[in-house]
This record gives sequence, structure tokens and C-alpha cells, in this order.
Amino acid sequence: MTQPIDLFLRAGQTARLYVGRNAVFHLLHGELNLATGPHWLAETMFGEPVPLRPGQVHGLVDAGWATLTAPVSAHLRCIGLCQVPARAGVLSGWRARLVGGWRALRGFTGVLRPRRA
Repeated sequence: MTQPIDLFLRAGQTARLYVGRNAVFHLLHGELNLATGPHWLAETMFGEPVPLRPGQVHGLVDAGWATLTAPVSAHLRCIGLCQVPARAGVLSGWRARLVGGWRALRGFTGVLRPRRA
């Protein structure tokens, strides 16, 4: 297992984390809502947030993204946080190229305006 990491969230803050398999969240102080990606059970999709209270421990079986929302200030200890997988870096690079191309098209006005001599 990886080293535990302490997270401090103020009231109203949200944190999005990528967690590995068998990640564990231990809420030391405050309240949190933990939401993970949706899961299928038969023909029904489940994805409701799990409320965490002080002293409560919650484990995640699968790797993926988790969203923590703090209605009040909270102190959380996490075991199993991971770096974002390399594929996400490729997607962000693709998005960056798309945005760069869009900006280039917006700046290109040679077709719409007559050329100056």
C-alpha cells in the first residue's frame, strides 16, 4: 500500500481524486460526501454519493475517479491515491490541440475580409 495522505477541505470545497484499487478513506473530522463513477447492477445504474461521518472508514474496490464534497470543514486520511494514468495525459493533449486549432480558426479572417494592398 502507498503512504497515507491527509487532505483538508474547507466548507463547500470539492476535490476530484484518482484512486487505485482497494483505496481507503478514513474521515478524521467533519463531514464528507464521497461520489464515485456510476456502476451497473442488472438494468439499474447506481451512483449516489456516500455520506461519511467522523471516524467512518470507506473502501473502494475499483480504480477510478472519486469526488469528495465537504458541507463543513473536514480532515480526511487517504490510502491508495494514484497519479492520473497516462491515457488522461493524451486526452488533455488532444483537447489542447483542439482548442489551439479553434483559436487559430477564430483568428483567421483572410477569407472574410478583403486583402489590403
